[in-house]
Amino acid sequence: MAETTKFGVYDQENFSCKQTEEIPHCKNNGLQILFTGLSHDEKKLGFCLGKKKIKDETEISHIIIYKRNQKNKFVQEIIRDFEFHDACIQFTFNKGNTNELLFFTMVELFRFDYTDINKERQTVYTMTNVLVD
Repeated sequence: MAETTKFGVYDQENFSCKQTEEIPHCKNNGLQILFTGLSHDEKKLGFCLGKKKIKDETEISHIIIYKRNQKNKFVQEIIRDFEFHDACIQFTFNKGNTNELLFFTMVELFRFDYTDINKERQTVYTMTNVLVD
């Protein structure tokens, strides 16, 4: 579960709270959580951080990834600036490589390796029909 600046991890059987975390980058920079994604193996938790604008517009400014440690707690793995302002706020972890995130734009699906600062985004699929609101 995610609120605007913090998240919680709950037991699926008895709904007890296992972990709550304030994302310090949100509070310090006036950002909020726009989207939360969990990897298929449930070892990584990712957040798109940014600001909500007028008319339900949003802009991602950062992504932050938490990784499950040996004590079964999520700890921050990385925080990155996000320069792809044409991307939708929703993403998914690549099932074959959880260091990659998949994002849509109006014209393409691309993958982004958040661990390699020098690596460009790679187009996975180009739409024949542009996606429109």
